[in-house]
Amino acid sequence: MAKKKTKKKKAAKKKTVSVLTGEQLRKVRKLVKSKDAANVKVAIQLLQSTEATSDDWSDVFSSRTISLMVNTWDLAVWNPVIAALSAYPSLQAEFYSLATDRIRRKGDDFIRSAVKNNFQELTPQLVRIVTTLAACRGCQRYLPTLSDVAAEVLSKQGGELNLNGLASLSDAVAERLGKHKGSLRLYGLTELSDAAAESLSKHRSTLWLNGLTSLADTAAESLSKHKGSLHLGRLKSLSDAAAESLSKHEGGLELHGLTELSGAAAESLSKRENKFKSWQINLDNLPESAAKILRDAGHGE
Repeated sequence: MAKKKTKKKKAAKKKTVSVLTGEQLRKVRKLVKSKDAANVKVAIQLLQSTEATSDDWSDVFSSRTISLMVNTWDLAVWNPVIAALSAYPSLQAEFYSLATDRIRRKGDDFIRSAVKNNFQELTPQLVRIVTTLAACRGCQRYLPTLSDVAAEVLSKQGGELNLNGLASLSDAVAERLGKHKGSLRLYGLTELSDAAAESLSKHRSTLWLNGLTSLADTAAESLSKHKGSLHLGRLKSLSDAAAESLSKHEGGLELHGLTELSGAAAESLSKRENKFKSWQINLDNLPESAAKILRDAGHGE
């Protein structure tokens, strides 16, 4: 008895029909391959305005073309491409992976340029590339401002974090940096909000705030809870309340810059325990009455 042949139904492969003509695709590819930022933006706008299919995008942004885009080392090209490819995760991931690899190998100059000139214009993906590369950790000191995204990335890095280029610190960024595990340098800050001080007090390593020339009582109370060395080397004066708070700080404390200090403030600081070897204050800069109190208690230089 002849066996009945069973036919296997093959699932029909779904084919995406391009909405662009061959001539239009050639035009778009030509614009992209020019590697000119303005042309690349025009090409992206054409693809988006015509509702090009995913196949069209893959055709235009082939692996070879993505490599050409990365090799421009031009943020004006990189940013719009990465933003546009967010709708096509596999293409964006390919760009991101290639860019990361190239920067790891020879991108220090690119990173310096990025952080000094237009760091805030970077896409979140590029922020992550730039700020997480060990090859150019020193570049962080060039950052003029810091976005929440960048601060989140940086806070997860270990070791010393040099952000001396920051002239200001938002409360949200301070909250993220307070979670950083490692020495944190913020020499560029000339003022600190109470909320930012509260966040930074949770930092658990050496904290450099040598740009501050004054410190509010509430901020001083928060920083007194900081666990680690605290550098406030440019403070010119301390109120009685601030001095009392800082006298309770458990760790190294630098107050070399003080030139004004009341007797009451000196009394508070004089009670600070000598076991903190990096407790530093220059008595020569202080009023004699305050200096005497501290000297008699065995403090100062």
